[in-house]
Amino acid sequence: MEPLLEKISVTSKSSFAIKEDILPCITTPWHFHPEYELTLITESSGKRFVGDHVASFYPGDMIFVGPNLPHFHRNAEEYYQLPRNHLRVRAIVIHFLEDFLGDAFFGSPEMVKIRHLFERAAKGLVVSGATKKCLAEKMEKMLELEGFDKIFLLLEMLHILSKSRDLTELSSPAFQYPVASTDRVRVNRMYEYILGNYKSAIRLEEAAILLNMSTSTYCRYFKKRTGKTFSNLVNELRVGHACRLLMEGELTVTEICYECGFNNFSYFQRQFKKYTKTTPLKYKHKFFNRK
Repeated sequence: MEPLLEKISVTSKSSFAIKEDILPCITTPWHFHPEYELTLITESSGKRFVGDHVASFYPGDMIFVGPNLPHFHRNAEEYYQLPRNHLRVRAIVIHFLEDFLGDAFFGSPEMVKIRHLFERAAKGLVVSGATKKCLAEKMEKMLELEGFDKIFLLLEMLHILSKSRDLTELSSPAFQYPVASTDRVRVNRMYEYILGNYKSAIRLEEAAILLNMSTSTYCRYFKKRTGKTFSNLVNELRVGHACRLLMEGELTVTEICYECGFNNFSYFQRQFKKYTKTTPLKYKHKFFNRK
């Protein structure tokens, strides 16, 4: 299924949005939006999908998701069946744009750790431990605040997140590829070539020529900027694309193999399991909550 663009509503009295949802079950579909999102689930359980990551969630679950990263929560099946036996969902969700305090605010030297936090959020982060407990209390408090106090509390929460060691990245680079912070033009050209060609036969020699480098120089440069080899990143992107196609559910696993640029089904299976720890068919079943 294709992720839907979600429109986030912000009132004229606020520069960012916070809401408390109390529902019989979660119905928001697989979606994305340009805002950062901090979500606390206080009641309900089910499966959490962030990019190409799938995991169970329970009361107390907290995630921080960056802009345009597809995600959604799906409750356990009993939440969608009648009678629900008093089952319900309660969640607190905060949405804000990176420039909600102006274009230059988070570009200041004092915000360097928060900028790094934003970069990590591109893959989605699950928050745990003492950090989760602290932020959960502040999110509950924020529901009662207005004006400067609310903005100040959000900045305090971002500061806490930026220093925390209780954060775990969720989605793989295959789904949300990394963006280098230096040498941006050259790196962007490098990624543009890979992203434009990874679904077909892609050649290291052609990629090197685009940057006026020898193959060996390009390999060293690539590894330095991405932390991966050329073939590893290409395979991660192909597997990430395969995950998206499996989520859409319109093609068979064999068709997806060749659609993603793999020309050998056994090799595709091995690479898929390497990066997702499961098989394509099991991944598809897990996404659609089949047993």
